Amino acid sequence: NCCSFAHIKPLVTTIVKHMIRTEIRRVCIFYPNSGESWDAASEKWVEGSGADSACFADMIMKLIMDVDNLCENSLKGNLAFRNLPMVVGGCCRTTPATISALRNAVDSYLMSHRQE
Repeated sequence: NCCSFAHIKPLVTTIVKHMIRTEIRRVCIFYPNSGESWDAASEKWVEGSGADSACFADMIMKLIMDVDNLCENSLKGNLAFRNLPMVVGGCCRTTPATISALRNAVDSYLMSHRQE
């Protein structure tokens, strides 16, 4: 999971589609890095090349909503995939502020979209 968000979305989407197709429900866990670039020549991260905390949280939330919508639309009437369990977070180059922004976004989403 310690890869850029650009790689996480297609991977998670493929995995969820496979779960739906095979009707095997699993917990979906993803925690990408901040997306910063590594400069091999200088052996340093390129500051500012990744997502800031708010952008990172927005990207993760869009993926959570995409997964929720995919589950809702793919198996109409099959409640096994409703509210698929997900564990999300951040890996390299994320900060406590990143995780705090993500937590706030997830809490807000859960309060407004997943209550039943």
